[in-house]
Amino acid sequence: MLALRPGAASSYVNLALAQASQKNFDKAIENLKQATYIKPMPPAYYYLALSYREKGDVREAARYLELYLEDPKDEPETRIKNAETGLKYLKTLLK
Repeated sequence: MLALRPGAASSYVNLALAQASQKNFDKAIENLKQATYIKPMPPAYYYLALSYREKGDVREAARYLELYLEDPKDEPETRIKNAETGLKYLKTLLK
């Protein structure tokens, strides 16, 4: 059982990752948005993009990848590269 620490953005991100792994993307998105409300953080934006992409919402997925790439401080280089590649692809779908 995952215990939430009220006000801890990372708790909401962890809960969202568990929900996304169970394909519960609506709940994952809800918790990721709560995390960004508490503290804007690159991982939450990245996982929001992935969740929206899984739901088929290309526009929102692209929007959150853009937010992620605005300031991906301390993020793994491979994740940044994946986000850049993913954003390029999503933009071709939006044309």
